[in-house]
Amino acid sequence: MFKNKLMHKILAIIGATLFVGITVVGMLALWLQYQASMDLQVKNSRTMSTVIINEISEFMMKDDSKAVTNLAKVAKDQNFGFDLKIYSMDGKDTSSQAAAANPEVLKALGAGQRVETRQVENGLHTLRAVVPLANEERCKQCHDAADKYLGAILLTSSLQDGYQSALRMSFLLVLAGISFFVIMMGSMYLFFKKTIIRDLLFFSEKLKDITHGEGDLTKEIPIRSSDEIGELAGHINHLVTKLRETITVLYQLAENISISLCQVSNRTVKTVVSASDQKDRSQSVAVAAEEMAATLNVVAGNTHQAAGFSAQVDAAASEGMAVVDGACNSIVMVRENVVNTLRTVGRLEASSAQIGDIINLIEDIADQTKLLALNAAIEAARAGEHGRGFAVVADEVKMLSEKTATSTKEIAKIITNIQIESREAAKSIAEEQERVEDGVAKSSAARECLERILGLAGETAQLINQIASATEEQSATTNEISDKIHNVSESASSVHLDM
Repeated sequence: MFKNKLMHKILAIIGATLFVGITVVGMLALWLQYQASMDLQVKNSRTMSTVIINEISEFMMKDDSKAVTNLAKVAKDQNFGFDLKIYSMDGKDTSSQAAAANPEVLKALGAGQRVETRQVENGLHTLRAVVPLANEERCKQCHDAADKYLGAILLTSSLQDGYQSALRMSFLLVLAGISFFVIMMGSMYLFFKKTIIRDLLFFSEKLKDITHGEGDLTKEIPIRSSDEIGELAGHINHLVTKLRETITVLYQLAENISISLCQVSNRTVKTVVSASDQKDRSQSVAVAAEEMAATLNVVAGNTHQAAGFSAQVDAAASEGMAVVDGACNSIVMVRENVVNTLRTVGRLEASSAQIGDIINLIEDIADQTKLLALNAAIEAARAGEHGRGFAVVADEVKMLSEKTATSTKEIAKIITNIQIESREAAKSIAEEQERVEDGVAKSSAARECLERILGLAGETAQLINQIASATEEQSATTNEISDKIHNVSESASSVHLDM
């Protein structure tokens, strides 16, 4: 019910807003009124307590304790003060010698000023005022002049009347706020119901009559006001007019469609004849397309077989390429070994030449040794008997030089043979190197030829695969065309039968 009524929704929004506003303002007003009432009560109590304390001071100056007691009794009877105590300068109650020092009194005496506290005693709100009694000039006649304060007075006054008055005022304000809220909500309800909701309900009934009745679009909603609701009624009437014009146009279009249907019926007869002819031609084209598809399938199979052969050629060329690469690498290694051998033979030939030079040097040394041995023999012969030992040594040296010369000649012959054989080996190795270089060149040429063959084989395989793919696509397209032609033929047959 609440969700379906516009008035309830509007009142709910306004009521919530008004309730929040009244609540906030009311709480603020209650708090301010309560504080003002209590402050006024405290001010009155403070004024009265000041008067009472001054009177008590005067009575004490006169040493009239009976008057002080009577004043306290009068204040208590008038519901102003219900407790009055006098404390000495050490904070103790003068009426009880065993009483402990009062902290409030000590605080007031220490500060040298009036101390007030608000508290609740036995359910009643009270104001406790502690006033120090100064040691004035007129008091020093009876009291010690060194003391600054003679004691203090503790007066407890009642704030209960002000508190109850504040509660009564708060209750009245709450009651007034609730009454105002109820009156405002009732007034708004009547206002919206008489001004806005009534017109909306009227428009709703008229629209319901147009839509759920006989559908008479000649009816219009009467405009009863010039506000937004009146504008809404005008727009609705304009919409109904547009609908009426649209339906009129639809009636005219229906008549035109009826005439067009008659013309279409006449043309349908001609279409039947064309459809029959189209069916026959479509069947012929479908048969030709099927034959073409079969031929393309055969071509595709042959192309795939050729692609397989091309792949085999590619594999064989790859294997030949691997073999040629291995042979080429082996020949290159042989070439490197031949070059190393040729270098070794060259070094051997050079070493043989150096050995020949050393042998020549040894032969020269042997000849010189032989010559020295001959000279030694001559000198030994001249020496006679004393030179025999030297002659024996000279003969030994001569024999050693002759053996050295003989061995050197044999070594020279061997070295000469080694040099001759080294030259022949170097010549043979050089010839083999030329043959190896020729083999390397031919292997490289064969490798390049195989690379070209391998590349051509790959390109051929790609072309064959492309041809096979194109043939398959063409075959698929032909099959699709054949299917579509069959569909066209069947559609033409259906059209022919329907017509």
